[in-house]
Amino acid sequence: MTKFNYLLAAGFLVVAASAQAGRPIMEETKCPVGGEKFTVTQTASCSTFGGSQDFLLKPQTSCDFVTKLAQCPMNKLPLYKEFSDEEIRKLKGFVKTDAYKSLKERSRYWIAHETEKFLQGGGDAKGLGFSMLFGGLQFDRANTLSDPEYLKAVQVAGDSELAEHSDKNTPYIQLVMSYLDYFQGSFVSAAQRLVAVGKDETVKENKLVAAYIVRLGDCIESSDSKKCVSTDQVVPRKSL
Repeated sequence: MTKFNYLLAAGFLVVAASAQAGRPIMEETKCPVGGEKFTVTQTASCSTFGGSQDFLLKPQTSCDFVTKLAQCPMNKLPLYKEFSDEEIRKLKGFVKTDAYKSLKERSRYWIAHETEKFLQGGGDAKGLGFSMLFGGLQFDRANTLSDPEYLKAVQVAGDSELAEHSDKNTPYIQLVMSYLDYFQGSFVSAAQRLVAVGKDETVKENKLVAAYIVRLGDCIESSDSKKCVSTDQVVPRKSL
């Protein structure tokens, strides 16, 4: 999966270019393990509208109905990538294990993460990268923001991404990481990350980033981890 544009979540969105924008397209797909057929919802194109991004940088769109991560109905395997023939062979055994069955009630993004770790060899394997784990925060909040193990995986992956790369996405990753620190009561770390973003010359003229720093900064200062709800819009879009 391509890396997110952390400002517009472009890993899922494209700018609307026709009258078909925002219209659902039903597509039949087939589970690579077991052969079960099921339907997913797609769209030809998508546009943003209404308000700005929230604290997890998710904009309001005309295609929020799109299936963000398809999941086989019976065995719950998430189709987060195109599996090779060898991977499918391995997965046929994996989905029958107690370890896999114990995951089936958790977020589809966590199942994907643990599945990828298995395919990578288990043990200290990294599993999914930050982009896909971030998608879980945006699109499956009920099951990811409430899961300490998931949040830890996101933070490990995010810090790894920041250590390995420095590009236009860096300040947006830092904003998300700052919010997650705040959300979990790590106010000192959250404040330090905001300071780092504030010093980043690449976003010093960005109104969304400036508003995010002010809004989250106030919440960090209050030491109230419930003050900034993840779905709150950071700034009205007309002000951007």
